[in-house]
Amino acid sequence: MPGRLRSNEIAQTLLKRAPANKEASDSLKAAVNQALDRLSLRDRHIIERCDLNREIHAIVAAELGISERHLYRERQRIFERLSTLLLALPSERSIRFVESIDSTEQLVKTSRALEENGACGVAADVLERRALESPDALERTRLFLRLAELHARTGFSTRADECVEIALRHAAHATYRSPVVDAELALTRAQILEDEGQGEPLVVELSERSVALIRSANSSHYDQTAAGVLVRALALRAQAATFIGDFEAALRAVAEMRTALPALHQGDADSRMAALFAQFVSKALCESDLDASADCLGEAMQIAQDAGLSVSSILLAVNLAALYRLGRDAGHAIAILTPRLSVARVLGNRRVLAMLLIELASGHVDLRDYARAREALDEAVELVHGNRSLEAPFLRASARTSIGVRQFGDALEASRAAKSAYASLGKSRLVGTSLRLEAEALLGTGDRRAALATIRAAIEALSSGSHRSALAGAYKVLGRISGNARYHDTALRLNKPP
Repeated sequence: MPGRLRSNEIAQTLLKRAPANKEASDSLKAAVNQALDRLSLRDRHIIERCDLNREIHAIVAAELGISERHLYRERQRIFERLSTLLLALPSERSIRFVESIDSTEQLVKTSRALEENGACGVAADVLERRALESPDALERTRLFLRLAELHARTGFSTRADECVEIALRHAAHATYRSPVVDAELALTRAQILEDEGQGEPLVVELSERSVALIRSANSSHYDQTAAGVLVRALALRAQAATFIGDFEAALRAVAEMRTALPALHQGDADSRMAALFAQFVSKALCESDLDASADCLGEAMQIAQDAGLSVSSILLAVNLAALYRLGRDAGHAIAILTPRLSVARVLGNRRVLAMLLIELASGHVDLRDYARAREALDEAVELVHGNRSLEAPFLRASARTSIGVRQFGDALEASRAAKSAYASLGKSRLVGTSLRLEAEALLGTGDRRAALATIRAAIEALSSGSHRSALAGAYKVLGRISGNARYHDTALRLNKPP
C-alpha cells in the first residue's frame, strides 16, 4: 500500500498539504471522509458498496436497476468528482506555514510547492509581499524573477513579463552588480520565452548568455544558486537546440551539463528535473533511444513525486505518454493520461492542462477514436489561445482529427496554421510533420499535384536531421500520393532501428 500511495498523484498532493503533526494515514482518511460527505447520497452509496465494502458489482448493478457497464461509467464519473473535491479542500498547513518563513531561499521553495499543488494565488501573494518589503535590491530582484516564472508556468504571460521588468528595475538600483543575478535574469527571460512560445533561437541565445555569466563568476562549484542556474541554463540550451534541429549543439550542451551536475545539491529538485528532461529530449530526438529517454523521464517523475511537485509530475507524465505514442503504443499513453486529467483540472495550471488534453487527443487519433479526440480538443481550445507553443500542437492535433473524419478543408486550414506556428518557433521537424498533414489534406481535396509538391517539401525539411520516424511517415504518404511502391519500402527501412 505505501508503494501505491507514493505513485498516486492525489495522495502525494494531500500529504504535502497535511499538518506536520498529523499521521499520513489519518490525514488521508480525514480528507477522503470530508470529500465523501460532499457526494450525493446515490454516489456515496455506489462508492461505499463497490469500493469500500467490495461487494460484487453485478449484484450492486442489479439492485440499482442498471447494467454493469453503466455502473462502471458511473463509478468513473464519481471518481473524477472525488478527485476534484479532494484537491479543492483548503490547505490549512500551507497558508499558516509560509507566514512564518524568514529565509528567502526557503520561501522560494515553499512558494514553488504551493504553486505546484494548486495554491498559485497564495504563492504569488507571498512572493510579491516579501519582495516589496525587502530592503535588499538584489533580493527583490530574485523574488520578482521567481514570481515571473510562476506566472509564466501558469499561463499568465503578460504578468510574467511585467515581473521581469520590475526585476530589471530593482537590479539597476543594486549597490553592486552580481553576475549570478544577471545570469538568473537571462535564464528567467529564456524560460518565459520558452513557455510562451516566442521562438527557440532567442531561447538558445539567452540561455547561452546565462551560461557565460555563471562561468565568468566562477562560483558554481561552491555556490548552490550559481550551480542551479548553470544546470538549468545548459538544460534549456540543449532542449532548445534539439527543437531547432541543431543536434550537435544539443549534445554538447548535455555533455557540459553532466559535468556541472556533481556540484548540484540533491535538494534542488527543479534543476535535477530540468537536467533529466533535457537528457530525455536529447535521447529521444537526437539519438532515437526511446528506452534511455524513458528512463530519464521515470527518474525525473520520481524526483517530482518525492518533492511534492504535482504539476511537474503531470507534465512529465504527458511527455512519457508522448514517448509511448512515438513507440506506437497509444493505448498505454491514454492509460497514463486519463487518471491525471481531473487532477490537472483542479490544480489550475492552464498550460499543463492544455498539454495533457492535446496529448490525450493525439492518442485517441492514433486509435481512430475521433469523437474523444474532438472532446479533448474542444476543452483545450480556450487554454491555448495566445500561446504559440500550445497553439501549434493544438492545430496539428486538430488537422489529424479532421483528416480522420475526412473533413479535408478544415484539415488543410489547421495544418497550414500549424506549419506557420512551428516555423515561427524555429522547430524544423514539426514544420515537416505539419507539411505532411497538409499534403494528406490536399490529397483528400483532390489536388494531387499540390499534395505531391507539399510532401516533397516535408521530406526535404525532415531530411535535415535524425527524424527517422517522421521521415518514414512522410515517405509513406508520398507512396500513397504517387502510387509508387518503392516509397513504402523506404518508409519500412526508416522505421527499422538504426
